[in-house]
Amino acid sequence: MDKKSLVNVLERTAEVLELIGENPFKVKNYQSAARALEEDPRELQELESLQFIGIPRLGKPMAQALIDTLKTGEFEPLLEASKDVPPGVLEMFVVRGIGAKKIRALWDAGLTSLEELK
Repeated sequence: MDKKSLVNVLERTAEVLELIGENPFKVKNYQSAARALEEDPRELQELESLQFIGIPRLGKPMAQALIDTLKTGEFEPLLEASKDVPPGVLEMFVVRGIGAKKIRALWDAGLTSLEELK
């Protein structure tokens, strides 16, 4: 796993949290953490050796989740957030031009896959 993959998983977590109607401050926390990690000039190996401590807008729980992700390959907050979302709904994130709010509206309208969206 590389630094860009970690940024992507933080961004996806923010999207899924927004999709399920999570507190907007929690969504913003993941978005801010993704930006902070992306903007940090250090290499992943250095950040990992520092246990992600010292990155602005990235608290200890988030840092620990990133460390665990590097060990397991799974980002637990994303797994937890997406457990009740149909896989087809999550696939809709690949469609350019629609975000979490639009996907939620489609899901609420009964669309649960890319096939149904087509």
